[in-house]
Amino acid sequence: MLAHFQFSFNAVAPMLVLILVGCTIQRCGIFSGSFFPDVNRLIFKFFLPIMLYNGIYNIESLPSVNWPAVAVCVAGIFLMFAVGYLAQRLFIPDPRQKGVIWQCMFRSNFALIGLPLAQSLGGDEALAFGAVISAFVQLSFNSLAVIALTSASSDERGQRLRKIGGQMIRNPMIIASLLGLATLGLRMLIPQTADGELVFSIRKNLPFLYTAIGNAAKVASPLAMVSLGAQFSLPRERADAKPMAVGVIGRIVVAPVLGLCLACLATGTGLARFGASEYPAVIALFGTPVGVSSAVLVQSSGGDVKLANQLVVFTSILSMFTLVVFISATKGLGLL
Repeated sequence: MLAHFQFSFNAVAPMLVLILVGCTIQRCGIFSGSFFPDVNRLIFKFFLPIMLYNGIYNIESLPSVNWPAVAVCVAGIFLMFAVGYLAQRLFIPDPRQKGVIWQCMFRSNFALIGLPLAQSLGGDEALAFGAVISAFVQLSFNSLAVIALTSASSDERGQRLRKIGGQMIRNPMIIASLLGLATLGLRMLIPQTADGELVFSIRKNLPFLYTAIGNAAKVASPLAMVSLGAQFSLPRERADAKPMAVGVIGRIVVAPVLGLCLACLATGTGLARFGASEYPAVIALFGTPVGVSSAVLVQSSGGDVKLANQLVVFTSILSMFTLVVFISATKGLGLL
């Protein structure tokens, strides 16, 4: 048991340390207030897309992708979407809070925290699988968020939200993931030598470009953690206890339990194969805190922004503990 806990702690602790480094930098006032928001945009528009593309590029081929497992992960998001619908109907009377809780249930911080966590747990193979599902995950998050937040909005606000949703579909991470998949498709059309090697590849024929892409990909995770910590602040006002409890428990307890159970069920019934490369992505997808961008969408839809911001803060803090528990349990069951 101690060995499992140590494994789990060593997977989560590096991220926590980098987040604390970002908090320290912010407290010291080394940079201006606009520095880290600019860094964050650089991460999302440049470094994270490159990391996703690089992860997919290093997959052998499209047929080697575990597509049934990808489908199960996406199905898990829709399952949490249904759970969120029931939760907001049963426990949240305030219309401005319904969409906030609903979104919190299914939307995780998979890109910023999840992918580095998957790599820490399962290495480059787990990162590659996470990169593949990222395109489908981001599309699901964005489209379902529009539905969840529009349902409690006025028509005018709903129209604004649909416009935002259309813009988000074109975000760089989705584009990078799709380009990576397209690259794998094109690779199948490139002729091979008698030894089975491609006659042309970026890795072999343009090694300087391959190295540059790899180096840029390595920057994404640590810089993202530092930037996240630098923009982290405790809320000054408390939100209502009941919706906070529903959102936090749903995001960092119910979601990972259902995600892992779904993966185990799919494996047990033969619908999909989950192993040491897939379970890290499952934990990262369902066990990480609610995405930072969720609060921005709530503000655009006229929802309870205070509640949305506090859910981001408290799921981020508490997930560092719950992740250790779930990783330890998964390791103990021999799934990692």
